[in-house]
Amino acid sequence: MDSWHRGRLSAEQAAHVERRLPGVRFNADLSWNLVETVVLDVEADRGRFVVKAAGPNNHHIGREITAHQSSTSVLVDIGRAAVMIDYNGRRTFSSQNIWTVIR
Repeated sequence: MDSWHRGRLSAEQAAHVERRLPGVRFNADLSWNLVETVVLDVEADRGRFVVKAAGPNNHHIGREITAHQSSTSVLVDIGRAAVMIDYNGRRTFSSQNIWTVIR
């Protein structure tokens, strides 16, 4: 049986998403496949989400998380950016980095 994420996430990343988004289901893979970042369009019991996960050599995800925590609220308020609803607490590159945003 195939995983809901089509093998694109590590076991730890998938478990994190499953805890935060019960009933998660795959819609589409939005990844560019240029860097070690996976972007998945998913649906869950709570609605539709985009899940972004970084691989061990990703040097950018920490800046993206920091930006969502500190600088995007103005853009969110006018509907020009998504809301980061969760991340696993890791700002440095790691195979465990993952965050989810409302689509």
